[in-house]
Amino acid sequence: MKTPYAYVLYIECDAEEHLVSLYRSLDEAEDALRDYTVTIFAGPQPDDDIIESLAEYGKHARIFACTLRRGKQVSTELNPFARTAKAA
Repeated sequence: MKTPYAYVLYIECDAEEHLVSLYRSLDEAEDALRDYTVTIFAGPQPDDDIIESLAEYGKHARIFACTLRRGKQVSTELNPFARTAKAA
């Protein structure tokens, strides 16, 4: 995959509006997801539990890396916190 120029954090909410944000780095997108999680739960959640915990509340978080390939935008879905989990 080419170096992404942006990352999109997309949070699907079953009964509410979906949330979409744009970031320059994957770290920023993951930090924003952590911050969002704190607004739902009483305090921070471990990275390994965030996606599953949100799903229990009817919310589904996805991060996409945006690149250009032959002049066309390509969005590739990433697993949030996959780098953090590998490092731990």
